Amino acid sequence: MSIVYSTNDMPAAAEVADLLRAGGFNRPLDDLTRVERMLRNADVIVTARDGGTLVGIVRGLADFAVYALVTELAVAAPYKRMGIGRELLRRFREEAGDECAIILHSSEEGHAFYGHLGWDNLDRAWRLPRSR
Repeated sequence: MSIVYSTNDMPAAAEVADLLRAGGFNRPLDDLTRVERMLRNADVIVTARDGGTLVGIVRGLADFAVYALVTELAVAAPYKRMGIGRELLRRFREEAGDECAIILHSSEEGHAFYGHLGWDNLDRAWRLPRSR
């Protein structure tokens, strides 16, 4: 198995939807047009592939000056604990730039992972949920 990372790979909406759905992400993943728009409007996308199969992705928004927001980090279950998530985040940071503070909202599953990587746990965050 040889994982290939890319910052130039625009994955298909269906393969991203499948990866996120398998990871339990709460997104409108049945609307592939919306998933495609989600991908097209991202500022940073880093993919991980095993052969041609998408096994990991990090996607986010960035101003490339002060802040970058990781909107998804997903690694397929059979590929977890292999350093793929760590490498995706490293490459995301590289793309966003070291002037940026990187912010993300973690699932309970990922909470320990980010702490293990040395990220700061923030006490204050607010969210206005999607209406659809």
